[in-house]
Amino acid sequence: MAIVGSLDRFEGLCKKTQALQCVWDYMKSAMQEGNEVRERITKLPLKSPQKLDLGNGIFVIEQAYMTKPYEEAFFESHQKYIDFQLVLAGKEIFATGEKGDFALVEPYNEAKDLIVYSPLEKECSSLVLHQGFLAILFPYDVHAGSLKVGKESERVSKSVIKVPVELVKHSL
Repeated sequence: MAIVGSLDRFEGLCKKTQALQCVWDYMKSAMQEGNEVRERITKLPLKSPQKLDLGNGIFVIEQAYMTKPYEEAFFESHQKYIDFQLVLAGKEIFATGEKGDFALVEPYNEAKDLIVYSPLEKECSSLVLHQGFLAILFPYDVHAGSLKVGKESERVSKSVIKVPVELVKHSL
């Protein structure tokens, strides 16, 4: 079950452990106007992702891209990492669903921590993520981001924080 909302709603969750505290500190820095982290990410050239190590097996992929039509969606899931996807600028549709709603295209690639899917139905559940929104995606969440809202593509600046599964104690 993906968890989605404005970043400030996740402060308590991220302050439960020292490892997640560093994720929170990074995300808060990335959202502060004028902060060097935010400036670096929002000025990235398109399709030139940067990788940053936060320690404890956690790393960040900072990126900028243009949104694309749903027909070009790349559906994936992971086993080793939970994705914390934070939108810094722009907006995108984020499609997601349960594994049973998808056909397997490529089995698990351990080196990439990646499973690739295609949807069984023409469309699946979707959310609009915009500046300041965080989506937390677990290993059972098949997802595709970078989809355009409306007819026009737009630039999205985003950080994807990859957190090892064992560092997150998920219970509701």
